[in-house]
Amino acid sequence: MAQFNSFYDILDISLLQKFCVEHGKEKLYAKGECFVREGETGRNFGFVKSGYFKYCTGRSNGEEAIGGFAFKNEALVDLSNSFMFGKPSNVTISAGCQSIVAEVTISDIKQYINIHYPNFLKDATSAIFSELYKRYVNILKKTPTERYIELLNDHPQLFDIVPLQEIASYLLITPVYLSRIRKSIQNKKSKKLS
Repeated sequence: MAQFNSFYDILDISLLQKFCVEHGKEKLYAKGECFVREGETGRNFGFVKSGYFKYCTGRSNGEEAIGGFAFKNEALVDLSNSFMFGKPSNVTISAGCQSIVAEVTISDIKQYINIHYPNFLKDATSAIFSELYKRYVNILKKTPTERYIELLNDHPQLFDIVPLQEIASYLLITPVYLSRIRKSIQNKKSKKLS
């Protein structure tokens, strides 16, 4: 699958990935197993070798709210709290399916970054802020149907990997509403073919 997180287009993390693969350990995560739990301080930094992870939090009604994903060859870390400040995470990062991660400790990757990529935090913060702002504006500007179509066009393979319930959560809609959107689009396609 093409890179899901577009900030990788402007953030070169190949050195960090190489370090994790060469100096880290491979860990197998079962579906639902946590890389870091909300309220706990993450201790590791890694790269997804297979499978995928979801960044989520609990809503007040008990439902899971998914804010992002990490797929093959993408970094896995609670950057804003655990990595930068050593504070407890405000998200849970859990495996969406059986997944393998090449991981090192945050302290080891920080030592490596200080020597080999001293601008990493500045670059990462800028790149991630840019992507989050784009997502925020998209949510304000586009209808759920437009966001769904954009996601489908940009990442069609996502729908083969991630359950529709998780995609609905990421799009900030209910699974029922996503089903209606999909049915409406299918009906429009059927009418055009008639």
